[in-house]
Amino acid sequence: MTQYPLLLTRQQASELLGIDPKSFDKYIRNHPDFQCFMVGKQERYLKSKLLKFIENHCDWWIMIDEIRFFIYPICD
Repeated sequence: MTQYPLLLTRQQASELLGIDPKSFDKYIRNHPDFQCFMVGKQERYLKSKLLKFIENHCDWWIMIDEIRFFIYPICD
């Protein structure tokens, strides 16, 4: 299993969810309830907040062997 740092970049966050970065931008990052913060001029995402957001806002989500996969981007 890939180890991810506490603070994720856009690329790392999309890899963690198993989606491409463009889908991450479209379905996750642009959602008004999604939290991120700036480190210098770069956005960073807390892994725990990202996973909590997915659990609370997305309907199709499964967990297999501690690896989370984003099945279908149905977010409210």
